[in-house]
Amino acid sequence: EAAMALNLAFIIEWASASFGEGLLQTSRVPAMGPNQGLLMGRPIFAFASVVNVPSWANEMKPKTNVNHCVWIGDGVATLLLLIPGLLGAWSYDFTGSQDLLDVIDADDGRFAIPSRNTVYLLPTVVLLSGLPVQS
Repeated sequence: EAAMALNLAFIIEWASASFGEGLLQTSRVPAMGPNQGLLMGRPIFAFASVVNVPSWANEMKPKTNVNHCVWIGDGVATLLLLIPGLLGAWSYDFTGSQDLLDVIDADDGRFAIPSRNTVYLLPTVVLLSGLPVQS
């Protein structure tokens, strides 16, 4: 629960920083690009469904609707990844192999200090929330 709250706080902070950069330029993110190879690979890898679902299925209650839980959970997670990703892509200029965390870390705008703190805290929050808990 704490990790989810921190992740939501990070998303709100990054959204605020993106809006603080000024006008969002949707032209920076074309609908189609030259390479769509990573379109589904990254989300599938990020959610680790192949590993998580079988373990969770062993622990769930007998009447639990697996399809409902997986689709709702993955849908919410996709939105939580899409919001800061699109806002960041519309707000910042990326060079070379930079990702959103690199760009936020290098930004010297109004939200620089809180945004930088979230960049440094994110790996810890993500890793600690992914540790298995024995039931």
